[in-house]
Amino acid sequence: EQMKRVKREQRQFEEERRTEQAKWDEDRSEMVYQIEVLTTERDALRTKNENLQHLVETLEDQVKQQLNGLEQEKKRRESNIQEMEAIPADDETSAYSEESLFQTRWNALVSRFEEDKANRQESTDKLEGL
Repeated sequence: EQMKRVKREQRQFEEERRTEQAKWDEDRSEMVYQIEVLTTERDALRTKNENLQHLVETLEDQVKQQLNGLEQEKKRRESNIQEMEAIPADDETSAYSEESLFQTRWNALVSRFEEDKANRQESTDKLEGL
């Protein structure tokens, strides 16, 4: 009777050990899977970060180029204004020149505004595309 009880307890212990081992194996497999998922996500985020960094650098370069272009345009316009101011004119011609200069400046300003608006939209579209 005691032998039967010992054998039964031994079988029960073995069954519990196998069950516990199976649970540990399952938990380990799940952890390995989660590590693989997290590693993949980390790599994807690194790639996205690199792409965003490249985009930021590109946008910074574009802004610098635009600022340089604006500075050159400003110098050119100032030079044109100085040239126009140096031209003697009678009162009627002077008024016409001022009107014409105003219209030219206004058109250039509107054109620059539209261009800047388009550039901002393009930059926004690029950022949203990521």
